[in-house]
Amino acid sequence: MKSAWHAAMKQWQMQNVGQAMTKKDFPAVFSETWKQVATFQNAANGLRRSGLFPLIADGIDTTKLGPSALAPIENSTHVAKENEAVASAIDVQPEMNRNTEANADNRLVSAVHENCQEPRPSVSAAFQLLTLPVAKFKKPVSQVRQKLPKAISGQDELQMLREREESKKREAEAKEERKKAPELKKKQKKEEKDRKKKEKQTKRERGKKFKKIASDSESDDSTTSIPFMDNDSDDYEESFYEVCPLCEQIKSKDSPEDSWVCCELCSHWWHAVCSGSQDFVQDAFVCPKCCE
Repeated sequence: MKSAWHAAMKQWQMQNVGQAMTKKDFPAVFSETWKQVATFQNAANGLRRSGLFPLIADGIDTTKLGPSALAPIENSTHVAKENEAVASAIDVQPEMNRNTEANADNRLVSAVHENCQEPRPSVSAAFQLLTLPVAKFKKPVSQVRQKLPKAISGQDELQMLREREESKKREAEAKEERKKAPELKKKQKKEEKDRKKKEKQTKRERGKKFKKIASDSESDDSTTSIPFMDNDSDDYEESFYEVCPLCEQIKSKDSPEDSWVCCELCSHWWHAVCSGSQDFVQDAFVCPKCCE
């Protein structure tokens, strides 16, 4: 029955893909299974394996069918009267005759014996002394049941499969990005190191150029002499841009702002007179070197 039911259920699922079996569909499927299994041949085979078919009377122990030794005998009053009559007749006759008649008749006389033993209780008297566990009362808890659709359509099942594939794809992409993150971080760190190295080299080249300009310049006033600055100092680059490229004078803090102008492209400071143009805008000045 079990194998036939699995086969019928599998065939029904193949014919109704994406649907769930309802109470309306169950009788039709089960009836087909019952017709295949519930046959006389299967019943005979089952009884034959259990030993009940064919029924052999000689194989049954009749002693097991008799009454129990402790069971009461029916019609005990009638049997007791007959026993009393037989016992009185035997007492009147001589002892030898009683034995002869008893042996000649070859008859069995059944006597009723009263059972003096009272039935004992099945439970021991010490049962009351035992401590029995008390049943605990469980508070009923309301279970929230999730409502599911009665039948799953093919479109819903396909949508579920698509979402599952998309989630797997997203997880794979995230895993690849996590693998590439250390390499990208290492690459960025290397680029940052190269950039700092290049900036340091550029500062050194500018310092050499600044030293060359300072050594070639000659000034009568000692206050206008160009001071020496270390290449690694923070004020070195700023002081380099505060020297006018034409007259090679240093822009001091006390000098008026109108007399100096800064190039928008190279960030060099120029004297307004040395720039060669009097009609310039302070925020949009381009030096002659950058215009070449």
